[in-house]
Amino acid sequence: MKKHTIYRVKGHDSLGEIDVRRRYNDFYLFRDMLFSRYPGLYIPAIPPKQANGNKAEFFIEERKYFLD
Repeated sequence: MKKHTIYRVKGHDSLGEIDVRRRYNDFYLFRDMLFSRYPGLYIPAIPPKQANGNKAEFFIEERKYFLD
Protein backbone atom coordinates (compact mmCIF):
# COMPACT_ATOMS: atom_id res chain seq x y z
CA MET A 1 0.00 0.00 0.00
CA LYS A 2 1.29 3.44 -0.94
CA LYS A 3 1.94 5.88 1.89
CA HIS A 4 1.48 8.96 -0.28
CA THR A 5 0.38 9.99 -3.76
CA ILE A 6 2.72 11.59 -6.26
CA TYR A 7 1.34 14.18 -8.70
CA ARG A 8 2.98 14.90 -12.04
CA VAL A 9 3.56 18.55 -12.98
CA LYS A 10 4.20 19.34 -16.64
CA GLY A 11 4.70 22.67 -18.33
CA HIS A 12 7.24 25.01 -19.84
CA ASP A 13 8.82 28.36 -19.15
CA SER A 14 11.53 30.53 -20.68
CA LEU A 15 14.18 27.96 -19.67
CA GLY A 16 12.45 25.01 -21.34
CA GLU A 17 10.22 22.07 -20.48
CA ILE A 18 9.20 21.14 -16.92
CA ASP A 19 8.29 17.58 -16.00
CA VAL A 20 8.51 16.81 -12.27
CA ARG A 21 6.68 14.73 -9.69
CA ARG A 22 5.64 16.21 -6.36
CA ARG A 23 3.81 15.18 -3.21
CA TYR A 24 0.67 16.98 -2.09
CA ASN A 25 2.52 18.86 0.68
CA ASP A 26 4.90 20.36 -1.90
CA PHE A 27 1.95 22.31 -3.35
CA TYR A 28 1.44 24.04 0.02
CA LEU A 29 5.09 25.12 0.06
CA PHE A 30 4.87 26.28 -3.55
CA ARG A 31 1.70 28.30 -2.88
CA ASP A 32 3.30 29.96 0.16
CA MET A 33 6.34 30.90 -1.92
CA LEU A 34 4.17 32.38 -4.69
CA PHE A 35 2.06 34.24 -2.13
CA SER A 36 5.12 35.87 -0.54
CA ARG A 37 6.86 36.59 -3.84
CA TYR A 38 3.81 38.10 -5.58
CA PRO A 39 1.73 39.97 -2.98
CA GLY A 40 -1.64 41.11 -4.29
CA LEU A 41 -1.74 38.48 -7.04
CA TYR A 42 -4.64 36.02 -6.82
CA ILE A 43 -3.30 32.55 -6.11
CA PRO A 44 -5.97 29.81 -6.00
CA ALA A 45 -6.47 27.80 -2.84
CA ILE A 46 -5.10 24.27 -2.51
CA PRO A 47 -7.74 21.50 -2.30
CA PRO A 48 -8.29 20.52 1.35
CA LYS A 49 -6.68 17.51 2.97
CA GLN A 50 -8.74 14.43 3.70
CA ALA A 51 -7.87 11.92 6.42
CA ASN A 52 -10.00 8.99 5.24
CA GLY A 53 -10.47 7.88 1.67
CA ASN A 54 -7.57 9.92 0.36
CA LYS A 55 -6.30 6.97 -1.69
CA ALA A 56 -9.61 6.51 -3.56
CA GLU A 57 -9.25 6.96 -7.32
CA PHE A 58 -12.09 9.50 -7.52
CA PHE A 59 -10.55 11.62 -4.76
CA ILE A 60 -7.12 11.59 -6.43
CA GLU A 61 -8.56 12.51 -9.84
CA GLU A 62 -10.58 15.35 -8.34
CA ARG A 63 -7.54 16.65 -6.48
CA LYS A 64 -5.44 16.49 -9.68
CA TYR A 65 -8.08 18.59 -11.42
CA PHE A 66 -7.99 21.32 -8.76
CA LEU A 67 -4.19 21.28 -8.47
CA ASP A 68 -3.94 21.73 -12.21
